[in-house]
Amino acid sequence: MELKRDDIRLSELILASLEGTIQPDEFEELQRRIESSPESAKAYVDFMLNHAIVGHHAKTNPVGPSASDSAVINWQFWNELAETEKSSPTVAVIESSPEETKIFSVRDSRVERVTHSVNRFFLLTAIVSSAALILLIALAYLNPAKPQPAAVIIDTLNAKWMHSTASPAKGDVLFGKNESVNLLSGIVKMEFAYGARVILEGPATFKTVSPDKMVLESGRMYASVPVKATGFTVMTPSSSVIDLGTEFGVEVDFAGSTNVHMFYGKTSLLAGALGNVQASRILETGQAKRVNPSGHLQDIPLNETGFVRALDSRTHFVWRGEKINLADIIGGGDGLGTGTINQGIDVETGKAKLFEKATTSLHGKSQYVTVADNPLIDGVFIPIVQNGKLAVSSKGHAVDNFPQSAGDFWNGIFNGGWHEASNFSVPRHNLKLQGNEYGNSENPSIYMHASQGITFDLHAIRQHFPGLEIDRFETICGISESLLEHIAMIRKKMPNQPLPTAGFHVLLDGRIKFSRDLPAGQNEIISIPISSQDQFLTLVTTEGPDGTHFNDWALFAEPYLYLEP
Repeated sequence: MELKRDDIRLSELILASLEGTIQPDEFEELQRRIESSPESAKAYVDFMLNHAIVGHHAKTNPVGPSASDSAVINWQFWNELAETEKSSPTVAVIESSPEETKIFSVRDSRVERVTHSVNRFFLLTAIVSSAALILLIALAYLNPAKPQPAAVIIDTLNAKWMHSTASPAKGDVLFGKNESVNLLSGIVKMEFAYGARVILEGPATFKTVSPDKMVLESGRMYASVPVKATGFTVMTPSSSVIDLGTEFGVEVDFAGSTNVHMFYGKTSLLAGALGNVQASRILETGQAKRVNPSGHLQDIPLNETGFVRALDSRTHFVWRGEKINLADIIGGGDGLGTGTINQGIDVETGKAKLFEKATTSLHGKSQYVTVADNPLIDGVFIPIVQNGKLAVSSKGHAVDNFPQSAGDFWNGIFNGGWHEASNFSVPRHNLKLQGNEYGNSENPSIYMHASQGITFDLHAIRQHFPGLEIDRFETICGISESLLEHIAMIRKKMPNQPLPTAGFHVLLDGRIKFSRDLPAGQNEIISIPISSQDQFLTLVTTEGPDGTHFNDWALFAEPYLYLEP
């Protein structure tokens, strides 16, 4: 009979336990094998049984190889003995019928003592089975099973824990315990066994209760819960948040008040401590509630960027729900506000440039110019159609039947929104749409006086924001309303100058998604879905049906890419 390696190892562990030489780690291994495998448990009991039967004989009559081979020899012997027992003939047991039962009257108090033979094999069986059961109970008592795994840590950034000697690290499992864990500082991302993902920011005190439940005693956390994990629950001193397939943030202050912010989906909010619920509400996308320690509910503004919602420690990337600002990227930034106001790109050279002074009208060439110094921007161009096509990317994407441009433009494409014209006595001023002044960090805009174009590399932007998907592009486009405030001044130089009209166009991989001519005083809100396959986003301004770029003070205001985890 050929033995399996696992069988040999199991016999070694059992023998070591019988001889009293088993080590703590071997003891744990033996326990795991018995608890996790019915076959191992049966083998253990059989082993103990056979050992009790023949152990004494084996000690007094040693036969065969050295003791170092005893594990294999014993295991073979036990199996052969078991096979012999299986093949033994069945012993018939003759039972007396009720009719043969007789009643005897006792005439003398002296009764003859009858000695019954006892089957020693079955006696030993009972004794050893009881001993094995007692040993299994002792194993469970001395080495109780570990609590159920609740969550695993999948990433950390600058995490510091209260007990540095036992600090959880990436890859560590957090078990379902009713013990508090203290994160002093840093960020920790974990995934619960049922699928919910949680990001905690220190300082925070929490418990991982079970695969679908946690307690946040203080601090801040964000949860992203897929449909399969619906029902994931976050308990706080003053509330319980029961997920219904959502993204939400929970903040608990040291006084015990709880703030709940719903970024997407729905949750059931129970206000009040467990066992003393005062009210319940369904929170939906965009809503936020505060629960004080007594269970009182209060509406609060949604804090869209108040929680870490994505983390990548390899690049030290931390995302708090911000939108990607394309104007900021044009200003040399990463889309999160690090760019320079009034910095942009020279549309003829593709080089970065600070736009501080106004120029006169310029004339460009028909060429697509790559932007080598900014990896998030593919290129810039003047929308001059050649051979019926307009090239809009470095990968050869082109659009047919695009409006022709004369090739004239003003200044360049930059992160801002100001204009001046000394020859028309128009002073420098911020441009406006919908009554708002644009061109600053609070109200960003891309100033792209007709006729110019720019293409963003969406794949490069995705790599810059790992783990996130681009959901859509939104912007407000139009000619600045400030033109109407200065039109009288302009008409002193050009009495017959009509109100200008400019064309605004948005393309994905050369496919037109939005195209409209807008006269001064009108604007349009654009929202375009973006899939994971889309690589290039192109924005273009053209002269419009009036055939001239004069006074086409064109803006793409609030030009945002919206991200989803």
